[in-house]
Amino acid sequence: MLRSVILLIVSLDENFLEVIESAEPLLFSADLLGLLLFGGILSTRDPKVLQRHILLSITATIIFLLIATKSVAENKSLSFFILCAVIFLFVSGSIFFQCVKSFLSLKYGREFALSLLFTSFLSVLFWLVIFSAQLNTQETINFQKDFEVFWLGIKMGIIYLCIFLKMFMKEEVRDHILDFVVDETNKKTQKLAEDNLALNYLPYPLILINEKRIITFANLQANKIIGISVLESRKMGDVFLAEQILVDGSMILFRCYENRMLQMFKCTVEKITWKKKVSEILILEFCDFNFNSFSNSLVNRVHGVDGEIHGILDHNFAIYRMSGSWKKLLDPIDRFSHSGLIWDKLRLLSLDKAEVNHLENCISSAPNAEGWFNIRTAHSLRVRLEKLYAPDYKHFYYFYGKHTFKKEEETEEREEEHFKFRFQA
Repeated sequence: MLRSVILLIVSLDENFLEVIESAEPLLFSADLLGLLLFGGILSTRDPKVLQRHILLSITATIIFLLIATKSVAENKSLSFFILCAVIFLFVSGSIFFQCVKSFLSLKYGREFALSLLFTSFLSVLFWLVIFSAQLNTQETINFQKDFEVFWLGIKMGIIYLCIFLKMFMKEEVRDHILDFVVDETNKKTQKLAEDNLALNYLPYPLILINEKRIITFANLQANKIIGISVLESRKMGDVFLAEQILVDGSMILFRCYENRMLQMFKCTVEKITWKKKVSEILILEFCDFNFNSFSNSLVNRVHGVDGEIHGILDHNFAIYRMSGSWKKLLDPIDRFSHSGLIWDKLRLLSLDKAEVNHLENCISSAPNAEGWFNIRTAHSLRVRLEKLYAPDYKHFYYFYGKHTFKKEEETEEREEEHFKFRFQA
């Protein structure tokens, strides 16, 4: 580049041109070294390979300089220009084919690669013209006079592209990283999909729950025996009516189907830890229904929440078992709160006997009923009754009550969604 600029500035001084002509081997060697280094950067990004390429480029440039200097010293200008044309044609052709390869393989930066391709093509075409002209004339051509401006334009184009080469390399590295991340993500996603498919078709019902007891995965067999097509994102309390943890770490689950039939499952529990988060794998299997175990689990379902009452009534509406909240509510007026008919107890609590009669009439003709009572303590009690069936088709009633204060009542009245039974899916 410096050679071309000097020649253009002093082109009117013939004496100085003679001095420049004697230094042409050195100046052409600088051009050759620049092209070799530029081609090496285009062909590889490996630092070790680039170090070897730099050494080879310097060695080749020194050899070229020695041969060119000897040719000029022996006044063999024709041989010198043919040597320059051949070597520069070979180097420019190599850069051109590397640009073609990059342009065809790149998914990004194709505009930059196209500019490189066009500039390298001009370089090849230029030196091909020089080589052909030198062979046809059999005389030394006046390179400075006839072709210097064209070679200067090509070198300026290469230098201009070198300015954007660093930006292109950064973008290339970024896109390579993105492609790598996408490929690795696709591989992991495919593996997860295969694992998910394998778990889905296991012959054993399997459920995975997180620390908040929300179902994060359930295979097809689990969906089938539980009777819900999609279990994911559901809470365990919304799917199972009651649960009981055994001493050995296993679990008993009770499921109420849409036909109000109960089913008991025994679960093998395996805990797994991932990134300080604990999840549980439940492997379900059918087991014989145990009414005593079910009633204990259902009554203890409240888990210490004040105001909630859970209980079991037999087929004649006699109290079979009630939670501790029922005893606290009824003890001030009836010391025998855990025995007798539920209607008698509600009449003792309620100020409105008609509401009790209404609830009694509704449950006698429907599988469920709901009532709201103003009780003697100036609070209110919401009651729901649900008819359930054991696997032997014997029926009984699930009692749920919510003891609320006046402020809580005002909040509940604003709720738009109708209150549903807790154990319904």
